[in-house]
Amino acid sequence: MSAAVVAGVLAAGSVVLPVVTIEGAVRGIARARALGRLDEAGLRGRPSGGLVAWWGMLVASLVSRAGRRRRLTAADRALPDWIEAAARAVRSGASLGQGLGLAARAVRDTPLGSDAAVLARDLSEGRTVAESIDRLRGDSPSEARQLACRALSLVAELGGPPGMLLDGISATLRDRLAASREARALASQARASAVVMAVAPAAFAAVGAATDGRVAAFLVGSPLGLLCLVSGLTLEAAGGWWMARLVRSASA
Repeated sequence: MSAAVVAGVLAAGSVVLPVVTIEGAVRGIARARALGRLDEAGLRGRPSGGLVAWWGMLVASLVSRAGRRRRLTAADRALPDWIEAAARAVRSGASLGQGLGLAARAVRDTPLGSDAAVLARDLSEGRTVAESIDRLRGDSPSEARQLACRALSLVAELGGPPGMLLDGISATLRDRLAASREARALASQARASAVVMAVAPAAFAAVGAATDGRVAAFLVGSPLGLLCLVSGLTLEAAGGWWMARLVRSASA
C-alpha cells in the first residue's frame, strides 16, 4: 500500500487534533526534509501552517472550556457549605444578609469564594439582599446556582424562619449534586468509550507521521493530503461532538 493511501486513511480517521498529533507531524516533516523527500520550498505558501495553527487554537479553546466547566462544578459543590454556614450564622442571631456575608469565609478557598466575597461586599455597601443575590445569580449557566439564588430570593422576600429555610435549601442542593455525581459515574464507561474512539484515530495518525516522513509530507505538503486532513478532522469533530452530547444527556 502506498504512503499516500495510508496517509489518506489515517487522516480520514483523525479526531480533534491533539498536541501529540501536531508534534508527530512536525517530527515527520523534519525527518522527511533530512532524507531529502520534502523540499522546504514545496511547503512555502501552502496553508498547512495555518491549518495546524487553527486546530491548535481549537484544541486550546476546548481545553479552556473544560477548565471552566471543572471550576463551575467545583463552585456548585461549595454552594451547600456556603448556605449551611449562613444558616449557622442566622441561628446565632445574625440577619439573613449578615449570615450570607459571614458565610463567605467558609468558602473563601473554593471557586465560589470570589463570588461569595463580592456578595458580602455588596451587602456591606448597602445593597439589599435581593439585589445582591440577583448579582450573584447573573447569567450563570449553573442550574445549582440558579436554583439556590431563586430560593434565597424567596427567603429574603417572603421572610419566615431563615435558619430552617436555609437548611432546606442546602439539603436540596446536596441531594441534587449527589444525584448528578451518580449519573456521571454511571455514564463513565460510555464516556471512556467515546474518548477511546475519538483519540485512537489521531494516535494512529501521529504514529504514522512520526515513523514515516512520507505520511507527514503527504498530509501537509500536497493539496490531496490537506483535503484528507481537513475532511477527516471535520468528520471526527462532528462525531466527537455527537458522542459528547449523548454522554452529557445521559449523565445530566
